[in-house]
Amino acid sequence: NKQQTNNKQTKQTTNYKQQTTHTHNTQPPGQPRAMTTLALALLLAAAAPPTALAARPTYAIVCDAGSTGTRLYVYSIDEDGKLSSKTGKKQKPGLSKIEPEDAAEYLLPLFKDVKENEYVPQEHQAE
Repeated sequence: NKQQTNNKQTKQTTNYKQQTTHTHNTQPPGQPRAMTTLALALLLAAAAPPTALAARPTYAIVCDAGSTGTRLYVYSIDEDGKLSSKTGKKQKPGLSKIEPEDAAEYLLPLFKDVKENEYVPQEHQAE
């Protein structure tokens, strides 16, 4: 009897985990990704030394490589510590559909878009 009770409890736990897994993905699309992106930007801001912030803006490029497409987000922190962001164009299909040896060629247009639109001003770009 104890064996049967334990088996029932195990099955209930497994079913609950399966239900939890399915209901976990019911949040509005983009919300978890936006929170993750914001968290990354805040970590970058916290990691920048105060003297670097005072001297010039700091820039970070985050690659959001989703399953349906890839997009670059450019974050900047100005001299006053204000965080701002710009969004580059979306490249389809998602990076997961690209062979690893083709990844650089796939991502290059996204970086060219960021450079051509001067999301990072030319005077702050590396040569």
